Amino acid sequence: MDKKINIYAPCDGFVNKISDLNDGVFSEKMLGDGLYIEPTSNTFYSPINDGWLENIFETKHAFHFKHNDGLIALMHIGLDTVNLKGNGFKLLHNSKEKVSNKTKIVEVDLDLIKKNNIKTNTPIVFEFDKNDYQINLTKLGKVKQGDIIAELNLVIKQKANDLLSNLDFKNKYEKAAEDIYKFVGTNINIKKAYNCMTRFRLIVKDKSLVNDNDIKKINIVKGINWNGEELQIIIGGDSYKVREAYQNLVDKTSKNNIKNKSTKKRSFKQKTLGFISGIIIPVLPIMITAGLLKALQSILEQLNAIAKVSISMNAGGISKLLTDYDLGSALVFSIANIGLAFLGVAFVVSTVNYFKGNIYIAIFIGITLMNPYLTGGLNWELFKLGDVSIKVQSYASSIIPMVAAGVLYIYLDKFIKLWMPSTVDIIFRPFLAYLLTVLPIIFILGPVLGILESGIYYIMTWIGEVPYGIGAGLFAFTWQFLVITGLHTAINGFVNMSIANNQPTVLGLCFTITVFSQMGAGIGMLIRTKNSNSKKTIFAAIPATWFGITEPILYGSTLPKFRPFLMGCVGAGIGGLFIGLTPATSYTVSAGGIFAILRVVEGGWLQMGLYVLSWIVTIVSSMLLTILFYKERNSELSEIKKVNNLVYKIYSNWSNLPLKESKEKLNKNIIKLNNFIDDNFKNLIKNFDNSLKETQKLEVYLKNIDERLENKKAFIIKRAINLQNKGKIEKIKLLNEKFKILDYSEKTVEKKKKLYTLLLDRKKLENEVEKKQDEFLKLSNTILLNISNEIKHPYILNLNSAYFNAVHSCDINYMLTEKQDIETKYSFYKKTI
Repeated sequence: MDKKINIYAPCDGFVNKISDLNDGVFSEKMLGDGLYIEPTSNTFYSPINDGWLENIFETKHAFHFKHNDGLIALMHIGLDTVNLKGNGFKLLHNSKEKVSNKTKIVEVDLDLIKKNNIKTNTPIVFEFDKNDYQINLTKLGKVKQGDIIAELNLVIKQKANDLLSNLDFKNKYEKAAEDIYKFVGTNINIKKAYNCMTRFRLIVKDKSLVNDNDIKKINIVKGINWNGEELQIIIGGDSYKVREAYQNLVDKTSKNNIKNKSTKKRSFKQKTLGFISGIIIPVLPIMITAGLLKALQSILEQLNAIAKVSISMNAGGISKLLTDYDLGSALVFSIANIGLAFLGVAFVVSTVNYFKGNIYIAIFIGITLMNPYLTGGLNWELFKLGDVSIKVQSYASSIIPMVAAGVLYIYLDKFIKLWMPSTVDIIFRPFLAYLLTVLPIIFILGPVLGILESGIYYIMTWIGEVPYGIGAGLFAFTWQFLVITGLHTAINGFVNMSIANNQPTVLGLCFTITVFSQMGAGIGMLIRTKNSNSKKTIFAAIPATWFGITEPILYGSTLPKFRPFLMGCVGAGIGGLFIGLTPATSYTVSAGGIFAILRVVEGGWLQMGLYVLSWIVTIVSSMLLTILFYKERNSELSEIKKVNNLVYKIYSNWSNLPLKESKEKLNKNIIKLNNFIDDNFKNLIKNFDNSLKETQKLEVYLKNIDERLENKKAFIIKRAINLQNKGKIEKIKLLNEKFKILDYSEKTVEKKKKLYTLLLDRKKLENEVEKKQDEFLKLSNTILLNISNEIKHPYILNLNSAYFNAVHSCDINYMLTEKQDIETKYSFYKKTI
């Protein structure tokens, strides 16, 4: 069933759709959906029955009403009447008092408003969730005060007997994702889905299958934009949450569908990197856990809580047994060392699993190659290559021979399967594949690949030992570049494998230094930026960096602006240089971030202190460099001058004139572009920038309130699920009541009033700025057109897009305007012979 709320005409006049107002604020439904009335009578009544007057603006021109059902309505008399500061308005009712549609609210001097060249159009808009209410305009055109002009239908769906069904278990992002999935023609019509700071972007196959209007109606969608085949759904700072919810929905749906095999071939480089990542990443938890256990052992040894255990085997006897130590020391030693001792087995399993082979045979091969009878240093020397001894030995913690064993087994297994009779396949195929794998590894591939593994270690050692810390500094500087290209996983694996093989290297300390460098750059951005959305993104990303996760701050903040990313890389280089000058080195593998301190525990308190100091050096240097060299945006004039210089060069090249002469010839017109950015324009942009900063600050505040409300709802839902599982029906009823009364409107009403005033002011400034920007672009287009006609350049006119980006620097920075994609390299426009 539906519950209906009637909306009444507050005065005589003419009712119209809110979208026809064309004021840029109310018409865009920034403050809610509704209608507007052109008043012809001076006395305004309440537009609702059964409620109260919640709030009166200081300037007496706007009023918040609250219906008994919780619906909030805003009646705003005139569009710019805030400038009258209350003149022409006589209050007839007090706030917090009950109202009906017969309650007089205010007497208005409409003639005074018109004399001040202010429109009397009066928007009436409502704050509601589109999923709960539907608005129906029942009467357009001429109306009398008290006429029903609209109905708000509160949709109350019939619920199941289950009390828990009264709670909505999907958050707003999941709901939005489901709607988007449906309105874009499902994932079948989507090539790619991703997000930027404020937009959820979908590369669409067939635009005719996309329902634009329904997407616009989704509650959290602020608008849409098409850029070729890319659909940009404007959401705001929460765009990543919608993308995650959408991806989860796609993944869930895909499980029920037949998988399509990709016909796109991968390059050798892609296959190699995919293979390395595919076998290393599953083993990382073992490497990290084993490293942490070793670090724990080192801490206990340094605190003298346990004895330092040392076991060695010689060809003639055992020098010392584990049982020669006390139980506590022996137990800690056993637990702390078993992971690294058997690490090779994990790599065989991971390799075979990557190729979807039999992991049980892989375990058997791994155990054979780690050979417990050969542990402790026992070996047989086969021959020597110079000073390098080729031995038959255990490969317990060797990585490359174990990976090679996994690959060899997979290919041998497939080969044997081709000719082995099915009647004996189950008996002899595993037997032959096993033998033909372990024997070559033990006698040929193992010793040879052991040399390769040692070679990798020597390369890493050489980089780390480049004098004066330069090697570590260069490694740290380049690391984040490797991260964004995807090459870091393989190199990270090689460095950690060397460390796991008891081959310490300072490079293992550089990983966390590069994480903290991006944190420092982010803090520098935080200090420099005026953008509240950017600040919120950085604040949200910083905690993750403490635990070694750079992606949120890297892809969300520093990399998109690039210069902070670069300053972070320089800061990492400084931190790497510092740690490279110290005796500190990585003795074990550990988790990232603050847990990386465990890498140096074995080196004692001095090395631990030096490592922490390197983090401070990195964070501070990255922060200071970012503060010094990062600008949130370049000024319009400086960007225009860059384009002007490009035009000079192109003209010089195509007209065969010296650059100086070309400048003199063009300056008469080009100087007009520079002069356009006069003090009036600069002040206008400054005021616009400040207005954007203020409105964004309030929008972020209100969004945070909304998120807290969503989190409380999620908490109640989680408790309700637990109670339902336990059959506690009465407690679920209480939770239902709590869920229904969750409301933060009292906390936000004053902020919303302020936001509304700021949005009106911002829109006026925005209109003035747009007008000036359009004038500039007409001028620049005329100048480029004349140059194009003179030198016959085929695409110099495209540079008007560069001028567009320059003059729109402010609104592009606040992501109100999409930056146009344009090539600005001189070589692109240079005449070819």
